[in-house]
Amino acid sequence: MKLRQPLLFAAATLLALSGCAAVYRQEAADAEALLESAGFQKRHADGAELAKMLPRQLVTRDKAGKTVYTFADPDRCNCVYSGGQKEYGQLQQLRQARIADHEWTVRHSSSTAVAPDLWSPWNPQGLEAK
Repeated sequence: MKLRQPLLFAAATLLALSGCAAVYRQEAADAEALLESAGFQKRHADGAELAKMLPRQLVTRDKAGKTVYTFADPDRCNCVYSGGQKEYGQLQQLRQARIADHEWTVRHSSSTAVAPDLWSPWNPQGLEAK
């Protein structure tokens, strides 16, 4: 019996961690889909370049007098998304629309059996500029 408790604990821990990883991957895919829909340009980046950037966070910087927004993803695509004011404005509109759609679905769904992914809010992190 004593051997079963650590084994059950290890199995529960492994299950919880794999669930977290799945949520992280889905949030990453959602963030990238929004960036592309907003018009951000995707380009491949090498490990050295990505190591210098804040991962999975939209960052504001000035380039030749213009505001540029970059989002580095070293885990999923080894790429950088970049855009300007126009793309950032579009991103925020798309993001707010997605959040509103998700909240509406949650409010109007009688159970999570209708939509099993409703157990957590839709809100990928890192899409607000810093």
